[in-house]
Order: sequence, then C-alpha cells, then structure tokens
Amino acid sequence: MDKKKLIFIGGMLFGGLIALVFLTIFSKGKHKPPVETVKTTPYREPVTAVKPRPSNVIARPAPPAATSGGGVSPELVREITEAREAAATHQKKMVEQGKIWLDKYLKDDSVSSYTKEVYRLRNNPFIQAGNLYYKQGDISKAKEEFQKALDDPNSTPSIKYSSYMFLMGIAKTQKNSEEYFMFAKAMGKLIAENDFTCFDQPKSKAFLTEITEKEIYFKARNSPEMQDKLAKYLIDYVGLNEFTKEQALKEVKIRIKRVERELLG
Repeated sequence: MDKKKLIFIGGMLFGGLIALVFLTIFSKGKHKPPVETVKTTPYREPVTAVKPRPSNVIARPAPPAATSGGGVSPELVREITEAREAAATHQKKMVEQGKIWLDKYLKDDSVSSYTKEVYRLRNNPFIQAGNLYYKQGDISKAKEEFQKALDDPNSTPSIKYSSYMFLMGIAKTQKNSEEYFMFAKAMGKLIAENDFTCFDQPKSKAFLTEITEKEIYFKARNSPEMQDKLAKYLIDYVGLNEFTKEQALKEVKIRIKRVERELLG
C-alpha cells in the first residue's frame, strides 16, 4: 500500500477517536440529573412544650379556688379582708403623718400666708375627696364632701371659701339656680367678714350686694309685676330718673337676660 494512503487512513482513525471521546464527555455532562436542594428549617420548640422550672425559683402558691357552689372560698375572703384592713391602716397612718407635717409647716414664719392656705386646702381630706369624686364624674359624692368641709367646725375660712366656689360651680353646671344663689350668698357673707387677699379677694360686701341683685332679676324673669317694680326702682333710686317707664322696663329686661345667660347659658 502507498505510504501516503496509510498516513491518511491513520489520521482519519485518530481524528475519529478524538471526536468519540469528546462526544462521550459532552453527553455525560448534558444529561447529568439535577441535584435536588432540600430546604431545612431550624427546629422550634412547640408552643405547648413546658420548659423545666429552674431549681432556684420558688413557685407561687395557687390562688384559693372558688367553692363548688360558685361562691368565694373562705381563704379568699380572709385574704381580701386582711388586704383591706392593711390598706385602711396604712391610709390612717399617712393621714396622721400628713397632719404632723402640715402643723409644722404652717408654724414656719418663712412661709407666705398664701402658700400656707394652699397647703391647708391640698391637705384637707374633704377637699381632696370632693376633688377626686368630681374628676371621676360622681357629682353627688363630690357635693357631699364639699358640704362636709363647710360643716366641719375645724375648717378655716379659706377652706369654706374654696368649698363654696366648688359648690357654686357645680350648681351652675347643673343649671340649678336655687343652689347657686344659696351658696353664692353664703360665700358673699363669708367675704364680707373675712379677708381673702391671698385669693385676690379682699374683705368686702360688694359680692354679696351683686349676687343679691342678680337673684332678684333672675326671679323677675317670669313676673311682669316684679319687672314693673324694678323699673320704678331704677327710676327712683339708681339715678335713671331721666328714663321713661318704658325705657326703664327695657333696661330691666336687658339685665334679666344678662343673668339668664350667666346661669343658664
């Protein structure tokens, strides 16, 4: 055989062998099955699992159970009673200590009279209770406490002044004109007899005169007869003698409306 043909055939065989090798490798890489990735989640303790209690923690005793009939057990009743008694004892102790502190504070000459009166009011049990009930919306209880402050023989004029102010405010809010004038006139008498300069209210009869006049006009709002008398009073005694009766009557009605707006809104 010719030498050139042998070389040609040998080259062909070698090339075919190389191609076969590449095809085999390519085929294996192409058809390789995919590897599945498994997602793992960290272990979590079940919600219902009970953790062991540390040895150094002392377990609280279980609360006393209710009786089979649905009532409260004697143990619970005893505990509630003891708690209430302890609270009452503590409150009494605090009140006594507060009185001792207040007496000492009020004897201090370096403290102004205004500050002393403020602390008297803040530490008065009736004023405190009345304020608390008022903030809670229990107006009936609040009125009872402020009335107790008025009835207390140990209450100072400033405590009574403050109580009247609260009671007047409540009566005005409730549009109770009868109570409003009752408390206002009582406070007017108190101001006429005492100096409340610490509250910017000096001793004077002016408030009592003013509130008495307002009550008269308020009562005359439904009485033509009273209105006529007030008109005559304005002409004869108040210096409105240049007014006609009609003009004076008009002035009376203006004053009546003014008081109505103040008390009834």
